[in-house]
Amino acid sequence: MSSSTSLAATTNRPWHYYATVFAIDRKGNKRKLTPEEVRTVMGVDIINHPEHYNQHPSGIECIEVVQHFEFNIGNAIKYLWRAGLKEGTGYKTDLEKAKKYIEFELKRFEEYDLGVE
Repeated sequence: MSSSTSLAATTNRPWHYYATVFAIDRKGNKRKLTPEEVRTVMGVDIINHPEHYNQHPSGIECIEVVQHFEFNIGNAIKYLWRAGLKEGTGYKTDLEKAKKYIEFELKRFEEYDLGVE
């Protein structure tokens, strides 16, 4: 393994699988965080309720809507829903991803002649 290749990259595991994360309290005491604490950042559960899916003005979480759709349509809605909200992902990138899932669905529609207009 080269010095520029991470262990996570060579084993297909996420970086946090190998990371040890510590918290320091107000007295300066250091302790290792539990996996559950690592998944929850500043009171936000990044696994079950990530902020970028909970910011709709209606208060509805994205999964409450998309779970009722076919995969491609649900993913397109998901990317439109979070456009520009997920840290590290730009607005245009999310729109392009949504477009790609719509294209996948159009192709599926045409290939399988779903008979819905």
